[in-house]
Amino acid sequence: MKPKNGQEGILIIGRGDPPVTSSYISNIDEIQCCKAVLEEDRDVVLMTTLDTQKGMNSILNISSYTVSFSSESIDTILEKEKIDFVFAPFIDSEGWKMVRELDKKGYWAEHNISVINANLPEGYENNRFLKLRTAISETSSIQSRYAEISSVHDAEKVLNTIGGLPVILHSEKFGRTRIMQLENYKQEVKKHFKSSSWEKLFVETSPMGDKEVAIGILKDQEGDTAIVFTSENVLPLYNSSDELVTISPIQTLSRDDRQALFHAALNIVQKFEQFAGFCFIKFILNSREHTMQVSSISFHARQSAMVSLSLGASLYSIITKLAMGRRIIDLGVGKEFEPGCNDHILLSIPYPKRGRYTSKDLAPKRGLVEERMYSGQNFCEILQKVWQTGISNCEHRNMLKADRLAISSFYQNFYWDQLHHLYQAFKTGVTVEELTKATSIGSWFLNYIKIIVDLEWLLQQESLSTITKREWKNLKICGFSDRKIAGILSLKNSRLREKDVLKERNKYQVEEPLTFVDFRPSGQISEHKKTIMILTSGYRESRKSASQMSTLLLANEARRMGYNIILVTADTQACLLWVSFADCIYMEPLKWDKIHAIYHREEPSGIFIDLEDTDQKVLRNQLKEIKAPVVKIPGLFFPDNRKHNRSNK
Repeated sequence: MKPKNGQEGILIIGRGDPPVTSSYISNIDEIQCCKAVLEEDRDVVLMTTLDTQKGMNSILNISSYTVSFSSESIDTILEKEKIDFVFAPFIDSEGWKMVRELDKKGYWAEHNISVINANLPEGYENNRFLKLRTAISETSSIQSRYAEISSVHDAEKVLNTIGGLPVILHSEKFGRTRIMQLENYKQEVKKHFKSSSWEKLFVETSPMGDKEVAIGILKDQEGDTAIVFTSENVLPLYNSSDELVTISPIQTLSRDDRQALFHAALNIVQKFEQFAGFCFIKFILNSREHTMQVSSISFHARQSAMVSLSLGASLYSIITKLAMGRRIIDLGVGKEFEPGCNDHILLSIPYPKRGRYTSKDLAPKRGLVEERMYSGQNFCEILQKVWQTGISNCEHRNMLKADRLAISSFYQNFYWDQLHHLYQAFKTGVTVEELTKATSIGSWFLNYIKIIVDLEWLLQQESLSTITKREWKNLKICGFSDRKIAGILSLKNSRLREKDVLKERNKYQVEEPLTFVDFRPSGQISEHKKTIMILTSGYRESRKSASQMSTLLLANEARRMGYNIILVTADTQACLLWVSFADCIYMEPLKWDKIHAIYHREEPSGIFIDLEDTDQKVLRNQLKEIKAPVVKIPGLFFPDNRKHNRSNK
């Protein structure tokens, strides 16, 4: 297949890493890279190890090859496609390494293909750790002490030289690993030299402080920069895991502190010449010593989901366009990250992967967790969503008995549902001061949890008819769902139902708070445009790929026919894919009060429900009661036509 209109052809090299699941959701970022190339009026070919040909060819109308990553596979692609450029956007992935190896051997030059290298500073392919330390030293930023470990026998001596534990190990192969115990340190060092004795291993002191903050910066080829993401940790840094509960944007620092962080981060990025892409810089703040220390610098977009939702656009789409020469100012990204200036805040929580965690585990090991994100207009609302949709859906729940003695034994441990345990502690009468002293968690976060507990107590003193309009507003601002309100009030009136709460609330005209990203012009709801509302729980391992693809293909075709596509989902990973196929995305749990509010706000022409059978049946009945236009999603069948050398249709 040659380029359709004589345009330049770009070969996008996917990750090449083993897929987590068999669904196409695994390569969302690859899809966004391809779409970015198309938007730049170039022809694109995707080389991937994930089987996505059946659906994505139909949606993006591109050539996609699911093959092993080797020069032989590329030879096959070049026989069929005209390629002018090759781009591997996923730094340090299997695909990225293959492109670099072939470049060293002269493969691309031999085929007259140019390699796009802009998303990593020139010369940083090797010895990146030392080069980053050199760049930091050229600024006024403080950095950790570090040393090279030459062998297993020197490991303990080197450790004592830099001051002992805790430390962070750095290697090109295994990346960055935080170590808290001597036995783990020895094991990691042995593991490194056993697998790659020739590769350098560095150790640096792990800076200890009150807070870890992250700054995400974009830079274009003209040298312009833009801060597009900030975050801070919610739980303290004394735990032994690199997987932190984080909130974005930064909420607890003063304006002067934020500006100092931004200035330091931008100074570092300006040291990276001939670089156009994304840089992620972490700082450790120590309030006692009033210091700000660089913790790590990375060019990976590991938190691409969180950054993309903060941007309102796909991060990998932006990275691809910057690598192709576009300027930041033309892409319309970059904004002030000040509390109150953002439409919503995001909370990221590391959950144990299904089947990889037992009830005996308090702190899941690195690599055994998956990131889940929640959005809302304030911390109270987000916490309610976490407890409403997160914990209840996990296979294992690490519960505590509701007494002060039992709770106190868990204060100093890190585990995935600690926020819920703090909520339980407040219910037993523990004060904010006590928890702050015991856990070192900032009072800003603890006060929000205490607000929820206090509102629950006040609600228990009321009946449905005695709640005032002001109280209704406070409950909704703090994320209380109609179902939760009904559950608390039913302690006095067992006949009370969720629909009774909705009816009473509507008397006071108290609206349901909604978190959404609107891509329509000026964010205005068109009165005359046809609208389809899609309710989806997201694409998990248990979902059938045919059902997933049916929904996306249907939405894509409806949009071509002039419909607005409104997506409602609590799955932020699904949001990343739908950014390119929806006009508005509501990041809300699929609960009746939220769906009811969105339905009356959007007044859709049709509603498609893409959920598990049980949930779908309940929602259909609820929508039927208000005479909503629910439409069944038709199933699609993708025949395997490879034997007949035909395309899937």
